[in-house]
Amino acid sequence: MLNPIFYFIGMALALAFAHSIAISIPFFRQALSSPATRHRPFEGLRGFLALSVFFHHAYTSLSYWGGKGVPTHSSFYFSVGKIPVALFFALTGYFFWVRLCETDRVVEWKAFYAKRFWRLAPAYYLSVGILLLFVAWRSNFTLRVPPGRLFAEILPWIAFGFPTLAHPGINLVPRQILPAGVYWTLMHEWAFLLCLPFFRFFTRGHRVLLLIIGASLLCVLGRRYFATELRVPAVNSFFIFVGNVSWAFGIGIFCAYLRRRNPAVNLSHSRFASVVILVSTAALFFIDLHSGALSFVVQRTLLTLVFYLIVAGNTVFGALKSRPFRMMGMVSYSFYLLHCTVLAGFAGLYRLAWPTQQLSTGTFWGIMGATLFVSVIVSALSFRFVELPFLSPAKGETESAPARIPERLAA
Repeated sequence: MLNPIFYFIGMALALAFAHSIAISIPFFRQALSSPATRHRPFEGLRGFLALSVFFHHAYTSLSYWGGKGVPTHSSFYFSVGKIPVALFFALTGYFFWVRLCETDRVVEWKAFYAKRFWRLAPAYYLSVGILLLFVAWRSNFTLRVPPGRLFAEILPWIAFGFPTLAHPGINLVPRQILPAGVYWTLMHEWAFLLCLPFFRFFTRGHRVLLLIIGASLLCVLGRRYFATELRVPAVNSFFIFVGNVSWAFGIGIFCAYLRRRNPAVNLSHSRFASVVILVSTAALFFIDLHSGALSFVVQRTLLTLVFYLIVAGNTVFGALKSRPFRMMGMVSYSFYLLHCTVLAGFAGLYRLAWPTQQLSTGTFWGIMGATLFVSVIVSALSFRFVELPFLSPAKGETESAPARIPERLAA
Protein backbone atom coordinates (compact mmCIF):
# COMPACT_ATOMS: atom_id res chain seq x y z
CA MET A 1 0.00 0.00 0.00
CA LEU A 2 2.85 2.42 0.77
CA ASN A 3 4.92 1.58 -2.30
CA PRO A 4 6.63 4.80 -3.53
CA ILE A 5 5.43 4.06 -7.07
CA PHE A 6 2.03 5.48 -6.12
CA TYR A 7 3.69 8.81 -5.31
CA PHE A 8 5.17 9.09 -8.80
CA ILE A 9 1.96 7.95 -10.52
CA GLY A 10 -0.09 10.41 -8.49
CA MET A 11 2.38 13.21 -9.13
CA ALA A 12 2.25 12.60 -12.88
CA LEU A 13 -1.56 12.54 -12.93
CA ALA A 14 -1.81 15.69 -10.82
CA LEU A 15 0.60 17.57 -13.09
CA ALA A 16 -1.30 16.39 -16.18
CA PHE A 17 -4.54 17.63 -14.64
CA ALA A 18 -2.93 20.96 -13.68
CA HIS A 19 -1.67 21.29 -17.25
CA SER A 20 -5.17 20.77 -18.61
CA ILE A 21 -6.46 23.56 -16.35
CA ALA A 22 -3.58 25.83 -17.35
CA ILE A 23 -4.25 25.51 -21.08
CA SER A 24 -8.05 25.32 -21.04
CA ILE A 25 -8.98 28.21 -18.73
CA PRO A 26 -8.10 31.61 -20.28
CA PHE A 27 -7.38 33.26 -16.94
CA PHE A 28 -4.63 30.78 -15.98
CA ARG A 29 -3.38 30.47 -19.55
CA GLN A 30 -2.72 34.21 -19.72
CA ALA A 31 -1.26 34.41 -16.21
CA LEU A 32 1.21 31.61 -16.92
CA SER A 33 2.27 33.23 -20.20
CA SER A 34 3.79 36.19 -18.35
CA PRO A 35 7.52 36.58 -19.02
CA ALA A 36 7.94 37.68 -15.40
CA THR A 37 8.21 34.12 -14.11
CA ARG A 38 8.34 31.98 -17.22
CA HIS A 39 12.01 31.22 -16.71
CA ARG A 40 12.12 31.30 -12.90
CA PRO A 41 12.12 27.93 -11.15
CA PHE A 42 10.69 29.16 -7.83
CA GLU A 43 7.02 28.80 -8.72
CA GLY A 44 7.64 25.35 -10.15
CA LEU A 45 9.48 24.37 -6.98
CA ARG A 46 6.50 25.49 -4.86
CA GLY A 47 4.21 23.33 -6.98
CA PHE A 48 6.39 20.28 -6.51
CA LEU A 49 6.65 20.86 -2.75
CA ALA A 50 2.90 21.34 -2.27
CA LEU A 51 2.07 18.15 -4.18
CA SER A 52 4.62 16.19 -2.15
CA VAL A 53 3.05 17.37 1.10
CA PHE A 54 -0.29 16.02 -0.14
CA PHE A 55 1.14 12.49 -0.38
CA HIS A 56 2.63 12.80 3.09
CA HIS A 57 -0.79 13.65 4.51
CA ALA A 58 -2.40 10.85 2.50
CA TYR A 59 0.02 8.56 4.35
CA THR A 60 -0.62 10.08 7.78
CA SER A 61 -4.40 9.87 7.21
CA LEU A 62 -4.32 6.08 6.93
CA SER A 63 -5.35 5.59 10.55
CA TYR A 64 -8.64 7.43 9.87
CA TRP A 65 -9.68 5.15 7.02
CA GLY A 66 -10.09 2.00 9.08
CA GLY A 67 -9.42 -1.55 8.13
CA LYS A 68 -7.09 -4.15 9.57
CA GLY A 69 -3.51 -4.70 8.55
CA VAL A 70 -3.00 -1.15 7.28
CA PRO A 71 0.75 -0.29 7.36
CA THR A 72 1.59 2.58 9.67
CA HIS A 73 5.20 3.43 8.84
CA SER A 74 6.98 4.50 5.69
CA SER A 75 10.24 6.43 5.74
CA PHE A 76 9.60 7.57 2.16
CA TYR A 77 6.13 9.01 2.76
CA PHE A 78 7.34 10.61 5.97
CA SER A 79 10.20 12.30 4.11
CA VAL A 80 8.03 13.62 1.26
CA GLY A 81 6.34 15.77 3.89
CA LYS A 82 9.26 16.76 6.10
CA ILE A 83 11.70 17.72 3.32
CA PRO A 84 9.26 19.88 1.30
CA VAL A 85 8.13 21.77 4.41
CA ALA A 86 11.78 22.52 5.21
CA LEU A 87 12.25 23.84 1.67
CA PHE A 88 9.12 26.00 2.00
CA PHE A 89 10.73 27.58 5.07
CA ALA A 90 14.00 27.95 3.14
CA LEU A 91 12.15 29.79 0.35
CA THR A 92 10.73 32.22 2.90
CA GLY A 93 14.15 32.78 4.45
CA TYR A 94 15.74 33.27 1.03
CA PHE A 95 13.24 35.74 -0.42
CA PHE A 96 12.93 37.97 2.60
CA TRP A 97 16.65 38.01 3.24
CA VAL A 98 17.23 39.09 -0.37
CA ARG A 99 14.68 41.87 0.13
CA LEU A 100 16.34 43.05 3.32
CA CYS A 101 19.74 43.15 1.63
CA GLU A 102 18.43 45.02 -1.41
CA THR A 103 16.55 47.67 0.60
CA ASP A 104 18.76 50.62 1.56
CA ARG A 105 16.01 52.89 2.81
CA VAL A 106 14.13 52.61 6.09
CA VAL A 107 11.64 49.76 5.87
CA GLU A 108 8.03 50.70 6.54
CA TRP A 109 7.35 47.71 8.73
CA LYS A 110 3.71 48.52 9.32
CA ALA A 111 2.99 48.47 5.59
CA PHE A 112 5.16 45.39 5.17
CA TYR A 113 3.26 43.38 7.77
CA ALA A 114 -0.11 44.58 6.49
CA LYS A 115 0.83 43.39 3.01
CA ARG A 116 1.97 39.99 4.31
CA PHE A 117 -1.22 39.64 6.33
CA TRP A 118 -3.42 40.20 3.29
CA ARG A 119 -1.28 37.79 1.30
CA LEU A 120 -1.59 34.99 3.85
CA ALA A 121 -4.89 35.62 5.63
CA PRO A 122 -7.70 35.21 3.03
CA ALA A 123 -7.03 31.57 2.09
CA TYR A 124 -6.04 30.82 5.68
CA TYR A 125 -9.34 32.08 7.06
CA LEU A 126 -11.24 30.20 4.36
CA SER A 127 -9.59 26.99 5.53
CA VAL A 128 -10.16 27.84 9.21
CA GLY A 129 -13.80 28.59 8.48
CA ILE A 130 -14.22 25.17 6.90
CA LEU A 131 -12.44 23.62 9.89
CA LEU A 132 -14.88 25.32 12.29
CA LEU A 133 -17.77 23.92 10.28
CA PHE A 134 -16.16 20.50 10.65
CA VAL A 135 -15.97 21.06 14.42
CA ALA A 136 -19.64 22.06 14.52
CA TRP A 137 -20.59 18.91 12.61
CA ARG A 138 -18.52 16.69 14.88
CA SER A 139 -20.16 18.39 17.89
CA ASN A 140 -23.66 17.77 16.50
CA PHE A 141 -24.02 21.56 16.36
CA THR A 142 -24.16 21.79 20.15
CA LEU A 143 -22.09 23.88 22.54
CA ARG A 144 -20.16 21.48 24.79
CA VAL A 145 -17.99 23.98 26.68
CA PRO A 146 -18.60 27.42 28.24
CA PRO A 147 -18.51 30.31 25.72
CA GLY A 148 -15.37 31.77 27.30
CA ARG A 149 -13.50 28.51 26.87
CA LEU A 150 -14.74 28.15 23.30
CA PHE A 151 -13.42 31.62 22.48
CA ALA A 152 -10.05 30.78 24.07
CA GLU A 153 -9.86 27.60 22.00
CA ILE A 154 -10.77 29.33 18.73
CA LEU A 155 -8.48 32.34 19.26
CA PRO A 156 -5.18 30.57 18.40
CA TRP A 157 -6.72 29.31 15.16
CA ILE A 158 -7.74 32.83 14.21
CA ALA A 159 -4.38 34.31 15.27
CA PHE A 160 -2.11 31.86 13.37
CA GLY A 161 -1.30 29.94 16.55
CA PHE A 162 -0.63 32.93 18.78
CA PRO A 163 -0.55 33.62 21.70
CA THR A 164 -0.46 30.00 22.89
CA LEU A 165 2.01 28.81 20.21
CA ALA A 166 -0.27 25.82 19.67
CA HIS A 167 -3.56 24.85 18.03
CA PRO A 168 -5.82 23.20 20.64
CA GLY A 169 -8.90 21.05 20.26
CA ILE A 170 -12.20 22.93 19.96
CA ASN A 171 -15.50 22.27 21.75
CA LEU A 172 -14.25 18.88 23.01
CA VAL A 173 -13.33 17.82 19.48
CA PRO A 174 -9.73 16.53 19.83
CA ARG A 175 -6.97 18.31 17.98
CA GLN A 176 -5.80 14.99 16.54
CA ILE A 177 -8.87 14.49 14.34
CA LEU A 178 -9.03 18.04 12.95
CA PRO A 179 -7.93 18.52 9.30
CA ALA A 180 -5.14 20.85 10.38
CA GLY A 181 -1.89 19.25 9.30
CA VAL A 182 -0.22 22.43 8.02
CA TYR A 183 -1.36 25.26 10.28
CA TRP A 184 1.68 24.97 12.56
CA THR A 185 3.90 26.03 9.66
CA LEU A 186 2.04 29.35 9.29
CA MET A 187 2.72 30.08 12.96
CA HIS A 188 6.45 29.54 12.43
CA GLU A 189 6.40 31.62 9.26
CA TRP A 190 4.92 34.54 11.17
CA ALA A 191 7.48 34.06 13.94
CA PHE A 192 10.23 34.40 11.34
CA LEU A 193 8.64 37.45 9.75
CA LEU A 194 8.33 39.16 13.14
CA CYS A 195 12.08 38.69 13.64
CA LEU A 196 13.02 40.49 10.40
CA PRO A 197 13.49 43.97 11.98
CA PHE A 198 16.06 42.46 14.32
CA PHE A 199 17.69 40.46 11.53
CA ARG A 200 18.31 43.55 9.43
CA PHE A 201 21.38 44.34 11.51
CA PHE A 202 23.00 41.22 10.05
CA THR A 203 22.50 42.13 6.38
CA ARG A 204 25.71 44.14 6.10
CA GLY A 205 28.93 42.43 5.06
CA HIS A 206 29.52 39.04 6.60
CA ARG A 207 27.45 39.59 9.75
CA VAL A 208 24.95 37.05 8.49
CA LEU A 209 27.48 34.31 9.25
CA LEU A 210 27.27 35.27 12.93
CA LEU A 211 23.49 34.92 12.74
CA ILE A 212 23.75 31.51 11.09
CA ILE A 213 26.31 30.27 13.63
CA GLY A 214 24.15 31.55 16.51
CA ALA A 215 21.04 29.96 15.04
CA SER A 216 22.90 26.66 14.61
CA LEU A 217 23.92 26.67 18.27
CA LEU A 218 20.36 27.44 19.33
CA CYS A 219 19.19 24.68 17.04
CA VAL A 220 21.38 22.13 18.81
CA LEU A 221 20.43 23.42 22.27
CA GLY A 222 16.75 23.60 21.35
CA ARG A 223 16.71 20.00 20.12
CA ARG A 224 18.93 18.48 22.79
CA TYR A 225 18.05 20.32 25.98
CA PHE A 226 15.50 23.10 26.16
CA ALA A 227 12.62 21.38 24.35
CA THR A 228 12.91 18.32 26.61
CA GLU A 229 14.10 19.69 29.96
CA LEU A 230 11.89 22.74 30.40
CA ARG A 231 8.35 22.15 31.57
CA VAL A 232 6.69 25.44 30.55
CA PRO A 233 4.57 24.65 27.43
CA ALA A 234 4.99 28.05 25.75
CA VAL A 235 8.76 28.01 26.35
CA ASN A 236 8.94 24.44 25.10
CA SER A 237 7.08 25.43 21.93
CA PHE A 238 9.53 28.26 21.33
CA PHE A 239 12.58 26.04 21.63
CA ILE A 240 10.97 23.32 19.54
CA PHE A 241 10.61 26.02 16.88
CA VAL A 242 14.25 27.00 17.30
CA GLY A 243 15.45 23.41 17.28
CA ASN A 244 13.32 21.94 14.51
CA VAL A 245 12.46 24.84 12.21
CA SER A 246 15.00 27.67 12.42
CA TRP A 247 17.64 25.67 10.55
CA ALA A 248 15.35 25.58 7.52
CA PHE A 249 15.02 29.37 7.45
CA GLY A 250 18.78 29.47 7.97
CA ILE A 251 19.34 27.42 4.81
CA GLY A 252 17.42 30.05 2.84
CA ILE A 253 19.38 32.91 4.43
CA PHE A 254 22.70 31.19 3.84
CA CYS A 255 21.83 30.50 0.19
CA ALA A 256 20.82 34.16 -0.26
CA TYR A 257 24.23 35.14 1.16
CA LEU A 258 25.99 32.80 -1.29
CA ARG A 259 23.82 33.84 -4.23
CA ARG A 260 24.82 37.49 -3.83
CA ARG A 261 28.44 36.39 -4.22
CA ASN A 262 27.62 34.18 -7.23
CA PRO A 263 29.74 31.08 -6.49
CA ALA A 264 29.36 28.29 -9.07
CA VAL A 265 26.52 30.07 -10.87
CA ASN A 266 27.60 28.77 -14.27
CA LEU A 267 27.87 25.26 -12.89
CA SER A 268 24.38 25.51 -11.38
CA HIS A 269 22.85 25.79 -14.86
CA SER A 270 24.54 22.62 -16.12
CA ARG A 271 23.01 19.21 -16.65
CA PHE A 272 25.41 17.88 -14.05
CA ALA A 273 23.79 20.17 -11.46
CA SER A 274 20.37 18.82 -12.45
CA VAL A 275 21.63 15.29 -11.88
CA VAL A 276 23.04 16.35 -8.49
CA ILE A 277 19.62 17.76 -7.52
CA LEU A 278 17.81 14.56 -8.54
CA VAL A 279 20.29 12.25 -6.78
CA SER A 280 20.34 14.37 -3.61
CA THR A 281 16.54 14.58 -3.52
CA ALA A 282 16.29 10.82 -3.99
CA ALA A 283 18.69 10.35 -1.08
CA LEU A 284 16.61 12.66 1.10
CA PHE A 285 13.38 10.85 0.19
CA PHE A 286 14.51 7.23 0.12
CA ILE A 287 17.27 7.01 2.73
CA ASP A 288 16.29 7.13 6.38
CA LEU A 289 18.15 10.20 7.62
CA HIS A 290 16.10 11.07 10.66
CA SER A 291 18.22 10.08 13.63
CA GLY A 292 21.71 10.77 14.96
CA ALA A 293 24.09 13.70 14.65
CA LEU A 294 25.68 12.45 11.41
CA SER A 295 22.34 12.03 9.63
CA PHE A 296 21.34 15.51 10.85
CA VAL A 297 24.43 17.03 9.21
CA VAL A 298 24.10 14.98 6.01
CA GLN A 299 20.44 15.90 5.59
CA ARG A 300 21.03 19.62 6.08
CA THR A 301 24.00 19.57 3.72
CA LEU A 302 22.02 17.87 0.95
CA LEU A 303 19.10 20.26 1.45
CA THR A 304 21.40 23.27 1.24
CA LEU A 305 23.02 21.92 -1.92
CA VAL A 306 19.68 21.24 -3.62
CA PHE A 307 18.21 24.56 -2.62
CA TYR A 308 21.23 26.62 -3.67
CA LEU A 309 21.42 25.04 -7.11
CA ILE A 310 17.74 25.83 -7.68
CA VAL A 311 17.86 29.46 -6.47
CA ALA A 312 20.99 29.91 -8.58
CA GLY A 313 18.87 29.12 -11.63
CA ASN A 314 18.77 25.37 -12.19
CA THR A 315 15.42 24.13 -13.49
CA VAL A 316 16.07 20.35 -13.27
CA PHE A 317 16.16 19.75 -17.02
CA GLY A 318 13.49 22.43 -17.48
CA ALA A 319 10.87 20.74 -15.31
CA LEU A 320 10.54 23.56 -12.76
CA LYS A 321 9.77 26.14 -15.45
CA SER A 322 7.23 23.92 -17.21
CA ARG A 323 3.60 24.95 -17.31
CA PRO A 324 2.22 22.16 -15.04
CA PHE A 325 4.69 22.86 -12.23
CA ARG A 326 4.18 26.62 -12.49
CA MET A 327 0.41 26.14 -12.49
CA MET A 328 0.66 24.18 -9.25
CA GLY A 329 3.08 26.78 -7.92
CA MET A 330 0.61 29.58 -8.58
CA VAL A 331 -2.14 27.85 -6.57
CA SER A 332 0.24 26.14 -4.13
CA TYR A 333 -0.71 28.21 -1.06
CA SER A 334 -4.41 27.39 -1.35
CA PHE A 335 -3.57 23.79 -2.21
CA TYR A 336 -1.29 23.56 0.82
CA LEU A 337 -3.99 24.88 3.16
CA LEU A 338 -7.05 23.11 1.76
CA HIS A 339 -5.91 19.62 0.76
CA CYS A 340 -6.17 18.33 4.35
CA THR A 341 -9.80 19.47 4.46
CA VAL A 342 -10.55 17.63 1.21
CA LEU A 343 -8.79 14.54 2.57
CA ALA A 344 -10.87 14.69 5.74
CA GLY A 345 -14.05 15.06 3.70
CA PHE A 346 -13.33 12.00 1.57
CA ALA A 347 -12.31 9.99 4.64
CA GLY A 348 -15.52 10.93 6.43
CA LEU A 349 -17.69 9.96 3.46
CA TYR A 350 -15.87 6.65 3.13
CA ARG A 351 -16.31 5.81 6.82
CA LEU A 352 -20.02 6.67 6.64
CA ALA A 353 -20.55 4.49 3.57
CA TRP A 354 -18.34 1.55 4.55
CA PRO A 355 -17.73 1.75 8.32
CA THR A 356 -16.37 -1.81 8.68
CA GLN A 357 -14.93 -2.61 5.27
CA GLN A 358 -11.22 -3.38 5.13
CA LEU A 359 -9.26 -0.82 3.15
CA SER A 360 -7.53 -2.25 0.09
CA THR A 361 -4.59 -0.75 -1.75
CA GLY A 362 -6.60 -0.11 -4.90
CA THR A 363 -9.46 1.48 -3.00
CA PHE A 364 -7.18 3.75 -1.00
CA TRP A 365 -5.16 5.07 -3.92
CA GLY A 366 -8.23 5.38 -6.11
CA ILE A 367 -9.82 7.61 -3.49
CA MET A 368 -6.53 9.50 -3.12
CA GLY A 369 -6.55 10.16 -6.85
CA ALA A 370 -10.05 11.62 -6.65
CA THR A 371 -9.04 13.61 -3.57
CA LEU A 372 -6.02 15.00 -5.41
CA PHE A 373 -8.08 16.12 -8.40
CA VAL A 374 -10.67 17.81 -6.17
CA SER A 375 -7.88 19.50 -4.19
CA VAL A 376 -6.40 20.95 -7.39
CA ILE A 377 -9.82 22.28 -8.48
CA VAL A 378 -10.58 23.75 -5.06
CA SER A 379 -7.16 25.40 -4.84
CA ALA A 380 -7.54 26.93 -8.31
CA LEU A 381 -10.93 28.37 -7.33
CA SER A 382 -9.56 29.60 -4.00
CA PHE A 383 -6.64 31.34 -5.71
CA ARG A 384 -8.85 33.01 -8.29
CA PHE A 385 -11.66 34.16 -6.01
CA VAL A 386 -10.16 34.29 -2.49
CA GLU A 387 -6.43 35.01 -2.76
CA LEU A 388 -6.27 37.15 -5.88
CA PRO A 389 -8.67 39.95 -4.84
CA PHE A 390 -6.38 40.75 -1.91
CA LEU A 391 -3.09 40.77 -3.81
CA SER A 392 -1.76 44.30 -4.21
CA PRO A 393 -1.76 45.36 -7.88
CA ALA A 394 1.05 47.43 -9.24
CA LYS A 395 0.47 51.06 -10.19
CA GLY A 396 -1.76 51.34 -13.21
CA GLU A 397 -2.69 47.66 -13.07
CA THR A 398 -6.27 46.52 -12.88
CA GLU A 399 -7.53 43.44 -11.08
CA SER A 400 -8.37 41.89 -14.46
CA ALA A 401 -4.77 41.77 -15.66
CA PRO A 402 -3.83 38.10 -15.17
CA ALA A 403 -0.55 38.47 -17.06
CA ARG A 404 0.71 40.62 -14.17
CA ILE A 405 -0.26 38.12 -11.47
CA PRO A 406 3.18 36.47 -11.15
CA GLU A 407 4.73 39.85 -10.34
CA ARG A 408 2.06 40.48 -7.68
CA LEU A 409 2.71 37.06 -6.15
CA ALA A 410 6.40 37.86 -5.86
CA ALA A 411 5.81 41.34 -4.44
